[in-house]
Amino acid sequence: MNLEDLYNNYALNDGEILSINVDFLDFTCSVRLLVRKTISQKVFRKCEIELLFNRVTNIEISEDFRTQGAYSDITLTKKNDSNFYLSLDPYCNKNEPQENDNIVVVSNLLKLKFNKGEYFEIS
Repeated sequence: MNLEDLYNNYALNDGEILSINVDFLDFTCSVRLLVRKTISQKVFRKCEIELLFNRVTNIEISEDFRTQGAYSDITLTKKNDSNFYLSLDPYCNKNEPQENDNIVVVSNLLKLKFNKGEYFEIS
């Protein structure tokens, strides 16, 4: 599965952050999100996904909890250096890393976990 498949099958914007867990010993971070799965062109169903970041190189979070986990825009992309980049509070909605992005995770590997426990490595 690649990022394009993820974007084609899920509406990631206007979701909710359920949890962010960081394991400093393993350099991993898991981000659980409530998003919408695309059923048909105009039909969506809420579902939970988990983004599992391995070999994390950077995390930046400054949160005041005013939105209670809700977010409107998302940046999830693979950068030119092959690292995955997530921002759940991007400075703009171009789906490109920006210096002023917030809630940022950068890692070398990314897996996607669905409710059923299935894992897919994102390429």
